[in-house]
Formats: sequence, C-alpha cells, structure tokens
Amino acid sequence: LKHIEKVKIMLHCIPCDSLDPIREYHTVRKELVAYNPYLARKKEIILLTKSDLVDDNGLEELKKELSVLGKLVLSVSIYNYESLEELKKYL
Repeated sequence: LKHIEKVKIMLHCIPCDSLDPIREYHTVRKELVAYNPYLARKKEIILLTKSDLVDDNGLEELKKELSVLGKLVLSVSIYNYESLEELKKYL
C-alpha cells in the first residue's frame, strides 16, 4: 500500500453489479486507515465501474445509495466514451 501514499486522489472502484457497494467501500477504507491513518484525509472519488451492466434507473439508485458517504460518485464503462472523459476531468 506504500504507493497509495503518493497519490493526490484515491479512486474507490466498485462494480455496479456489487451486492453491497457500501460494505465494499468500508472494507477497503478500513484497510487503508489501518495501514496509515493519513490516508483517511486524502480526497476520494467513488467510481462505479461496469455501468453498462445496469440501466439508468439502477445506476441512479446506486449513486443515491452511495451518496450517503459524502463523496463524489461517478460511473464509467469502457463502452461509454463520455463517462471516461468525465472521469478525466476530475483527475
């Protein structure tokens, strides 16, 4: 995890077909903080991957569910060029 200390923004990649995306986020975050509490202060973006696997309503529900974490939530798909361009703006 040492290489993560050098980044300015952390991307938490969670697939859209996850059964419990909030649990996945907390699992990774807990590991990061256990390694180095400083990592908890870094800027974070939650990135929903494989967004082509869900319809627009499902994607909006996932974003709404994850919004309680207070982080920017974006979605991407390798099949959606615009979603990749939007991500690049934030990076």
